[in-house]
Amino acid sequence: MNRGLLTVWRRDAGITRGATVAAGGPFAEMVVEAPKLEMRPPQPDVRRPGRIDVVVDGGHAVLSGDVDPALAVAVVGALRRPR
Repeated sequence: MNRGLLTVWRRDAGITRGATVAAGGPFAEMVVEAPKLEMRPPQPDVRRPGRIDVVVDGGHAVLSGDVDPALAVAVVGALRRPR
């Protein structure tokens, strides 16, 4: 739908610019409703392991693949220790 098409329809219906049209005029009433979307939280992609770059106080580590959370905590702790 664009403005030009509406202009053509108005001209074909004999409606001049600025004219008011009584209810039930030459156009049918149209109501547009938004589609109802099912909202679900995104599911994690467990098929593809990711990659995490950890940078703490100038130290850098890359964790990739299936990393045990305890290992990740240990790596961050090691990077925080004074060198």
